[in-house]
Amino acid sequence: MAYKEFHLSNLMEQVLEVNPDFEELDELKSAKGEEPTFYLENLLSRSLEQKQSSAKKDPFKSLEAFIDLEGESWYPVLKRLKRKKGNGKKAIYLFNSYDEATGKEFVKAFKVNKRGKLKLLKRNFTKEMFDTDSESGKGASSYYQLSIVSCAPDGDMKKSAEGCLGGGGGGGGSGGGGGSVPSSFKLKTINIKDKKEGWLNRADIHHIAVLWEFFEPNTFYSSMFYHISGTEIRKVKKKELNENLSVDKFLASRNASGVLQYLIFEHDNFPAPEQESIISGPLGTTFEIKYRSWNKDYHHQLLNVNQSNPGIPSISNFSIDKNEIYYKIQ
Repeated sequence: MAYKEFHLSNLMEQVLEVNPDFEELDELKSAKGEEPTFYLENLLSRSLEQKQSSAKKDPFKSLEAFIDLEGESWYPVLKRLKRKKGNGKKAIYLFNSYDEATGKEFVKAFKVNKRGKLKLLKRNFTKEMFDTDSESGKGASSYYQLSIVSCAPDGDMKKSAEGCLGGGGGGGGSGGGGGSVPSSFKLKTINIKDKKEGWLNRADIHHIAVLWEFFEPNTFYSSMFYHISGTEIRKVKKKELNENLSVDKFLASRNASGVLQYLIFEHDNFPAPEQESIISGPLGTTFEIKYRSWNKDYHHQLLNVNQSNPGIPSISNFSIDKNEIYYKIQ
């Protein structure tokens, strides 16, 4: 986590050094949406171009610091949370963090000091603190969130990174893509009862689905490959907790035959660890799925797809209702 904070801080410090009035860039002034998000690479490049300046440090070192980390690449972004008077040097910058001792996510607040460095203002900056300062008049600050996303920038400042926030790239062949797939089993309804996420972020609900085909006892095969980030089901806001939400995510063809290994989890970006879910299957088999998250999964399950393996429920009209989650497959 310190690695992530160091390089994000370094990039933001360079933006502020070159252009503390970055909000005056045409692309930011015209940004639509409640909380527009911009790639720091684009923001720094555009600031250097406008000011006809150069950074004192090599900005690419901190950009490259997030490339090919444990087989994944990430891209730093700046999200505007609240805009007040004053330039970026008077703003407060928030980082989502994680306490391994408590197993809880929390938010750190940083302020720019006289030397132009981001220094810790508050280790546990709460939603109540944010709301109080945001709603006050005199002395209220602008707020930004510094984080990383999995989608690479394309150099167009006008394109926001909002659609990629928090997401991990979809895994090839995980069977979790959206869209209309005829004659298929789909995840149709989901109800998240525990966000498993700090107040600053929405819950990124992802899933992994792998269909295994059996040929003989203890011999099974799957042509599907998945990524530990899985595939996004949807982002869930705090106000959407305990609500039945309609989704339409493909799981398996109705013509398929085998056992579907299925897992739903709250996805977190680097440096969240690789978790492991293990479940016993038919014929003495053991199935394992790895996923990236600070938390244990919401639920994992084996489901029969046009088979009748003892002790495994059918995928058809399957539903589960637990303390943390409800979902239904149709």
